[in-house]
Amino acid sequence: MNGSFIVNNSSVVIQSTIKKSDLSKALQSRDIEGAQEIIKQTYSMGRQISLAEHWQIKVFQNSDFSDEEFLSLSPETKSLVYRTANHFNKVALVGRLHFLGMTPPEYPIESLDLIHQYMDSALVSKTIIDFLINLRREGRLLTQEEFDNELDNSYIKKRDFTRILGHDRIKNLTEKLQLKHIKVPEKIAVLESEDELCVKVQAVTGEITIAGHEISIYAQNINQDKRFISREEILELFSIIEASNFIDLCPENFLIAADGIYFIDTEFRSFSGTIDWKKMKRLECYIEKEDREWFFELIQDRIKTQKNEPSLKPQNLGEIYQRYLSVKYTGMKFERLTDFVVKHKEHIKIAKAVGLFSVNRSFNFPIRDIL
Repeated sequence: MNGSFIVNNSSVVIQSTIKKSDLSKALQSRDIEGAQEIIKQTYSMGRQISLAEHWQIKVFQNSDFSDEEFLSLSPETKSLVYRTANHFNKVALVGRLHFLGMTPPEYPIESLDLIHQYMDSALVSKTIIDFLINLRREGRLLTQEEFDNELDNSYIKKRDFTRILGHDRIKNLTEKLQLKHIKVPEKIAVLESEDELCVKVQAVTGEITIAGHEISIYAQNINQDKRFISREEILELFSIIEASNFIDLCPENFLIAADGIYFIDTEFRSFSGTIDWKKMKRLECYIEKEDREWFFELIQDRIKTQKNEPSLKPQNLGEIYQRYLSVKYTGMKFERLTDFVVKHKEHIKIAKAVGLFSVNRSFNFPIRDIL
């Protein structure tokens, strides 16, 4: 697009030059009040604005536009519109932009988590609602009335919605690895709100949280059996810990029952980080004395064979972008910032595009859409 034209019947002239203005900086830093004031002054004083600013304002103010208008834009401006829509979590708009050719790049993601860092706002929203609807179909998402009528005191009230995800991770891997002795108590979500469910997704980790007054998690009550575990159970325990990346290696997070070993703590954070195999020694209280030396040897073998993962995994947008910001804003030499940006250019670009670090995104779902 060349030249200039009038917008909204005002005297504001739009130029095709793309540059980062005060308005762009305010919008990208989520300075809502600052952006509103700049827009107000721009229109009242008839200042010139760039084509990029014009489209950022459209997104910010939820202004309508035709498909033809958007498709006529340059690739750079299209990307800016997509990025701004994700930045402000405009789920409906991002979904519309999918049909206009703007989607996050497809990368092979090896993850058992519900949300991963390459998802934009529309994909996150769809993934969450699909998951909730599937929970409902499986009978694992109940209303408070249904729970009170159908279940007795065999369930214990817990917190943290991610216990559901951790439960699924352990159960799915147990089936995949054909483990006989590894168990996980059933987890049920109970809706306490009758109107709306607000789901929040933390930007860096992808962790899902739901307000405590809207939903509760109930865990199946398992009877503990005071016994030692067998060598076969020990080997399976090592296998599932390694496969699931379970890092919370405390005795109270495992319950020994007559039919196997139950993983009690299945919160998201229990799977986030690096396994410290030395902490397995804490579980020696479950090991018979004659098996302990062998148990400690297994621990040493895991320590020796543990892969030394690089400190910066290529697919970890969170770590890459945080490192980028720390280099950028802590007075590091410009050469170091340039080298880092060049090395991780594509990943930084993706992180910005999908709105990963703009906000901890919130998604509201009417209860009627889930039940």
